[in-house]
Amino acid sequence: MKPYLYCNKVSKLIVIRRSEYLNRSRNIRLYLDDQPIGSVANGKSFELDLKPGNYSLNAKIDWCRSQKYSFLISEGELKKMKLTGFSKNKWIVPILAMIQLLLIVLTFYVGLNSIFLTLYSISLLLVIFYPISVGRNKYLRLVEDYS
Repeated sequence: MKPYLYCNKVSKLIVIRRSEYLNRSRNIRLYLDDQPIGSVANGKSFELDLKPGNYSLNAKIDWCRSQKYSFLISEGELKKMKLTGFSKNKWIVPILAMIQLLLIVLTFYVGLNSIFLTLYSISLLLVIFYPISVGRNKYLRLVEDYS
């Protein structure tokens, strides 16, 4: 196990979590070299002092996770990472829900064929469940912040 302690010139890892509607009530757990180091709340950041060296960072929320991000941190370096959930949730889920409501209204009040409603409902479920099932290992995203 690598010691995550101070050295002459402190290197620092900062993980900044974007504020998100769908995951706002849950903390995302962070792992450095497969060891738990803490968690980060919605819209908050997490800081950790590190010794220089090679590390691997990943994040988990429930059964979903990010891919491992490997990095080298030098003495005195500041490494910033951005952490986000499934990026399309912000727009796709509300838009699909509005289309679903529109189809329900059109089916019952205008007489639209209910096959459209059924097919769309099945498609909607597939889009919603893909990221938390088959795509669960890419649900969270860690990218380096160069700003």
